[in-house]
Amino acid sequence: MSEESNIDLMLGEINSPEQLRAVLDQVDDVSIVSVIKAFGVSEVLGKIFHTMTERFIADHAEGTNASILWKIDVDGEIFLYHVDIANGTCTSSEGDFPGARVAISLSLADFLRLVSGQLNPISAFTERKLVVQGDLTFAMSIQNMFVI
Repeated sequence: MSEESNIDLMLGEINSPEQLRAVLDQVDDVSIVSVIKAFGVSEVLGKIFHTMTERFIADHAEGTNASILWKIDVDGEIFLYHVDIANGTCTSSEGDFPGARVAISLSLADFLRLVSGQLNPISAFTERKLVVQGDLTFAMSIQNMFVI
C-alpha cells in the first residue's frame, strides 16, 4: 500500500488533535497537502473548524466577543474560514469576515501542525510561517481558548 493510501485511511479516522498529530508525524507537507486536496480541502477544513468549536473552552474566553479570520494557503489558493466567539459560545463558518478582530494567514500544512499542537504559534510567528493582521495581543490568547 502506498504512503498516500495509508494517509487516506488515517484521515478518515481523525477525530482529535492527537490523532492528527499521529498522521502528521508520518508524512511530509507535500504528501499531506496532496491527500487533503484529493479528499477535498473544504471538507477537511470544515471538519477541523467544526472540531475547534467543540474543543472551545468558554471559561478561557470570558468576556471575549470577537471573530478570527483564518486565511489558509493551499498551493496559492486561499481558503477563508472564520471562528466567532461571543457570549461564551464558539461557531465557525466558511468564508470571509471583514470585521474580524484578527486575521491569521498560514499554509495548509502549517495550519494542520498548529491546530494539532505540533507548531508553536509564537515560533511560527517569528519564523513568518504565520502572519497576523489586527490585534496581536488577542491573537496570542487564542491558543488558550481551545483544547489542543
